[in-house]
Amino acid sequence: MIAPTPKPRRSRALRIVALALSAIAAVALLATRPWSSRNSFRQMRIFGPSVRVHNFQSMDELFPTRAIRRAPVPHRFDVGDHPLPKTFAFGGRTITVDEFLDRTVTTGLLVLQGNTILSERYFRGAGVDTPMTSWSVAKSVVSLLIGIAGAEGRMNDSTTTLDEFVPEFRGAAYGRVSLHDALTMSSGIDFNEDYDDAASDIHTMFARLFYFRENAAHYLASRRAEVPPGTRFHYASADSFALGLALRHAVGGSLAAYLEEKLWVPLGMEYDASWNTEENDGAELAFCCLNVRLRDYAKIGRLVARGGDWDGRRIVPEAWIRESTRIEPARAPGKLARHSWGYQYQWWIPGTRGAFMAAGVWGQYIYVDPAHELVVVKTSVDPDFMAHADETVALFEAVGSTL
Repeated sequence: MIAPTPKPRRSRALRIVALALSAIAAVALLATRPWSSRNSFRQMRIFGPSVRVHNFQSMDELFPTRAIRRAPVPHRFDVGDHPLPKTFAFGGRTITVDEFLDRTVTTGLLVLQGNTILSERYFRGAGVDTPMTSWSVAKSVVSLLIGIAGAEGRMNDSTTTLDEFVPEFRGAAYGRVSLHDALTMSSGIDFNEDYDDAASDIHTMFARLFYFRENAAHYLASRRAEVPPGTRFHYASADSFALGLALRHAVGGSLAAYLEEKLWVPLGMEYDASWNTEENDGAELAFCCLNVRLRDYAKIGRLVARGGDWDGRRIVPEAWIRESTRIEPARAPGKLARHSWGYQYQWWIPGTRGAFMAAGVWGQYIYVDPAHELVVVKTSVDPDFMAHADETVALFEAVGSTL
């Protein structure tokens, strides 16, 4: 019997190298998806310094979207001429407004009082018809929709736990979280929102949804509780995402369709909008990624400034607006770790003057001062947005003081 001839070590090494190269090629194909209109590598580079200004105005190129159609009869604001103050005070210094807008990489700024646009400015190639992504400003819009759904008897008990709405949450930590605790960022769920940490949950959530194609409900159901619900404030976009899924089940349809019916058409929105989704037929990213023109953002602010009334038509219950924006001692301004502002139902409360605001990362704002019926909308691409947050509020307050 002839013994088999041993294979040369070189051919074995070549085979190992070939297998390794094949594995790398397969991973590269999955990562870049050249057959797809949306590229996973580009999605993961959404905040890249050279592309983020473009990306924040073109979110439909990066992620699946669901359309929100403009109103058949648009509401158009009057246009006045009230220049912004040239300077404002902050931290014992006098700040030049134009310098601040440039330093915070502002893309749009609109000041509305009553039904009149007092000032409207655009920067970095943007214009009146440029869609600006919301980031966490979308959370406040979700809160308004929950208030409307509550008035319709769909979500009228804030003590109801999320598993009553989302079947996938049954037996999961999020299933034991109430609407109230999710609305106040008090779910107790372990979630790291550090945008400076590439390994934080806010980044890995995007990776799991868009790189590994994980279902949103499955991802949220996998989150573990760190403390019992209602025991601490901890800002987590996952809470808003969970609320969005609950709202979607409660109304029996997409958030985009509900938003179009309950706010976009009644408020006379001038432009189509869009909401990015996890998949082409999946859930909206309720914690972010509502893409809207500034004038239509201002209509949301005007609605809230008027307590949910729109020129005599009740859109959102006034009681819900009050509850959503009131100062709660446990989450009052100055009481929250790492935040100088207060927080209630997905709205930030920057001080005790009665103003409140929707705010998103990178410097997106809808600032509302009901006493003066003032709304300021600011969109930005500011990597230092946290450092500039209180300074931004000082600008808004300075604008209000000139009226």
